[in-house]
Amino acid sequence: MKGRRLLITLFLMLASLAASAQHNIPPTRYNWSNVASTITEGCTNDYDRVKAIYKWICANISYDTSYSIYHADACWDNKRGVCQAYCELFYYIAQALDIRVDIISGRSKDILGNYGDHAWIYAETNKERHAGILIDPTWGAGSVNNGVFKRADNDMSWFHASPYLMACTHFPKDASYQLLETPISSELFHRLPPLYPELETIGFDPKAVFEHVKRNPNDFPGYYCNDGNPPFYVEEVPLLKTLRPGHTYRFAIRKKDKDFTIICDGEWVHSKDWQYNNGVYTLDYTVPRSSSLKISWHDKTENTYYASIYYDIATPTAEELRILEELARQEAIAADSESDTGGEDEQQMSGDILSNAIDDGKASSPPSFYSRELVSIVDIPMSGTLKAGESYSFRIAPKCLGKWAIINNNNWVHSWTMSRDGKELEITFTPQRGELKIGVQKELGGSYHICVEYNVE
Repeated sequence: MKGRRLLITLFLMLASLAASAQHNIPPTRYNWSNVASTITEGCTNDYDRVKAIYKWICANISYDTSYSIYHADACWDNKRGVCQAYCELFYYIAQALDIRVDIISGRSKDILGNYGDHAWIYAETNKERHAGILIDPTWGAGSVNNGVFKRADNDMSWFHASPYLMACTHFPKDASYQLLETPISSELFHRLPPLYPELETIGFDPKAVFEHVKRNPNDFPGYYCNDGNPPFYVEEVPLLKTLRPGHTYRFAIRKKDKDFTIICDGEWVHSKDWQYNNGVYTLDYTVPRSSSLKISWHDKTENTYYASIYYDIATPTAEELRILEELARQEAIAADSESDTGGEDEQQMSGDILSNAIDDGKASSPPSFYSRELVSIVDIPMSGTLKAGESYSFRIAPKCLGKWAIINNNNWVHSWTMSRDGKELEITFTPQRGELKIGVQKELGGSYHICVEYNVE
């Protein structure tokens, strides 16, 4: 019996030594009680205390770009440190409150796919259930670009981060700290895309995202970080990197305090044009022939749109081209039926122009049409691909006042000729290789709304 006790004692000592070696926490010369009580004043449970510690560290500790401060005392003295110092400081403040904090060591990869050694936190927030959460105070504090630390704006995405999304960027030496039902291997970690917990703050389901990228590591839409402060919440979007032209996808967004829009090259579909029900805006969107699709939000202060989620669009197959042509035919006819110009002019501007061109084989791949509420087509090339160096005539009937332009690469041409009755604009233009667009500036100094787009070869 005595020998058994000795073995148990020896095991506990070795376990303690192993933990100390893993965390490598040197003794501190400070009493952290006053600091801990000040930071967590007013908190009534361990979860809120841990959150208060996280927020204080993120707001007050800068990353040490000289890579010389590794431990809590020096971090406190200088208000900066590397990841180990962030975690040790977190550890000592929590320890003063009798909250268990483990410093996790392992490997990480950032949004650009750069790998490195790293340290982060497991904090026990429920003693009765022995339950805890994952935290990365270093990444929550901010980022380093070209040797300069930039503090994040109240980024809570790295507090109580989902284990499913944490597994995409953090790989602990001790697999138990993955907090997953089935821990992933190092090989799978290296294949997973570096998805950040901000996806959950935007509204993505972490487990659904994780299961998708486990099966399809290279198939997930791009996204831009916003320091954990989402401009809107995602209810449903395609979990795909590349969308297919002619296919219809559902987008459902819960608006926060920002206006948002789908931008597909020159086509803009604002939230006001989506179906609204019980706080959710829904759009079943058929992807046109284009190069990219972005879900963007409006910054009123700067009066500009910033992309939040973005997709590539595949090159259309023959069947997808057929679908797009049929949709263009139907839209042209529908636009004509709603027109109130009347008489022979209405005949000229009807969707039959496009329909006949398709039937005659002159528009096997028509141009892309956007913002049909802004213009009626009178006579323009019906093939979506123009030849560089050849002259083309464009005749349109604007439905709005504004400054109309032909935009060919960086060449902007406004020299339209107006008809005698003031209803039509005409221009002859010889394009260069690249894109050619017809657009209108509705307000002086405002952005251009693209109505028609061609490729020039």
